Amino acid sequence: MQHKPLVVAGSRLRSSAAADVYEDEEKIEVTLSTERWQYNSVSRTVGRARDAGYGKQHKAREVTLSTERWQYSSVSRTVGRARDAGYGKQHMAREVTLSTERWQYSSVSRTVGRARDAGYGKQHKAREVTLSTERWQYSSVSRTVGRARDAGYGKQHKAREVTLSTERWQYNSVSRTVGRARDAGYGKQHKAREVTLSTERWQYNSVSRTVGRARDAGYGKQHKAREVTLSTERWQYNSVSRTVGRARDAGYGKQHKAREVTLSTERWQYNSVSRTVGRARDAGYGKQHKAREVTLSTERWQYSSVSRTVGRARDAGYGKQHMAREVTLSTERWQYNSVSRTVDRARDAGYGKQHMAREVTLSTERWQYNSVSRTVDRARDAGYGKQHMAREVTLSTERWQYSSVSRTVGRARDAGYGKQHMAREVTLSTERWQYSSVSRTVGRARDAGYGKQHKARYCCDTEK
Repeated sequence: MQHKPLVVAGSRLRSSAAADVYEDEEKIEVTLSTERWQYNSVSRTVGRARDAGYGKQHKAREVTLSTERWQYSSVSRTVGRARDAGYGKQHMAREVTLSTERWQYSSVSRTVGRARDAGYGKQHKAREVTLSTERWQYSSVSRTVGRARDAGYGKQHKAREVTLSTERWQYNSVSRTVGRARDAGYGKQHKAREVTLSTERWQYNSVSRTVGRARDAGYGKQHKAREVTLSTERWQYNSVSRTVGRARDAGYGKQHKAREVTLSTERWQYNSVSRTVGRARDAGYGKQHKAREVTLSTERWQYSSVSRTVGRARDAGYGKQHMAREVTLSTERWQYNSVSRTVDRARDAGYGKQHMAREVTLSTERWQYNSVSRTVDRARDAGYGKQHMAREVTLSTERWQYSSVSRTVGRARDAGYGKQHMAREVTLSTERWQYSSVSRTVGRARDAGYGKQHKARYCCDTEK
């Protein structure tokens, strides 16, 4: 019974605490619902202002695009008419020029053809006489030379048989001696070449590593220099695009300086790499030189030893060959002199007749060539005068057409640029006004929302 008041007091405390928590939850719900309403109100206000702005932007852009399309169509039609008119005049002038050139070419071709045909007939007759004379002379000389050669071939055959058998024996003897000396020398050469090749491989790898390091270092510097050059060229390109005439000349000067800097950097890098490669190569050449000196001295000794052995065998064989060749040469000289005298007599008789026939042929050909050249020159000179006049007319017509088209295009372009500028100004001023209007509307809604949030939060803090 003594514990009942304590239980009642505890229950009352728990109920009061639950009531306080419930009141706090209600206040938080009110605050959150207020913030949601403010957020939705601001969102709706911003959405309406933005939609109103988008509608105005859309109308302004439609007006601008329709204006630009009309201007482009107008300029295209103007340029097309001027170009078509110019093409018609060019076509007529070119047709006149081509027909004139075709007539001149046909006239010159017919004249040259007649003169050539007349000359070919005379040449054919003179050549027939010359050929028949030469055939008779050739047959006579061939018969005489054939008889003398057949007589000489019998004597030569016997002497050559003796010489060939002697040379075969000498060749086999020398081959065996040379083979033994060469086999001994090849073993020594093989060892020396192995040492040289291993030295050269080591030098090549050392030079390759040195060159690779120098090249890698140079590539880094080239990359930086090229980045500077590319950024400079991009800036120059944008400047040239905006100002098409004056800025281009100024940009060329800057490009020249940037390229000079790039070239001087690349020259320095090239010289640096060349010096590094040169030092490594010179160091490698010194080692190669020593190895090659050893190889060359070994090869010289071997060559001298083989040469002495071959020389002794060859000298012994040369004595026998010399005697056989002396007999053969004396026989061949007698035969050659006999045949030469016979051939000279027949040739001298034939040369006199050939000379007379050739003189007649050459004089006929010279007269024909001069006649054809004069005819061709006259026709060509007459044709060049007509071609020159037709080309002058064509060029003057094309210059007038180009100037007329350029002036028409320039006026249409200038008129189009003015209308585009006005339309773009209207669009920009409309967009600026819309942006300011939306910004002001958003600002007011945001400020109104911030005030309501501040009041609701102040009430919550006070009640707590």
